[in-house]
Amino acid sequence: MSYSGMLEQLRCRFSGRGMEEQFQTELRCRRRCKDESLRELAQDIRRRVLLAYPSENSKLAEHLARDAFLYSLGNEELELKVRERDVDTLKKH
Repeated sequence: MSYSGMLEQLRCRFSGRGMEEQFQTELRCRRRCKDESLRELAQDIRRRVLLAYPSENSKLAEHLARDAFLYSLGNEELELKVRERDVDTLKKH
């Protein structure tokens, strides 16, 4: 095997390309941990959205992050109250 061939195999294996579906599944299954702060949760959700949807524009990515964050709270009442306030991003204003 040549150096360039080995380098390409390493890139394919460890770059994250082609793993978007796995990251999307992780994002859908993500729930807030017992002692996790909302800030930590939001940061992790943003990171996972970037991995799951690397080519999406920022507006769509923010929409996906917001929805994933609200769902990960595991509290339907809180989710509804936040949605009623028409929050469109996780970024602090």
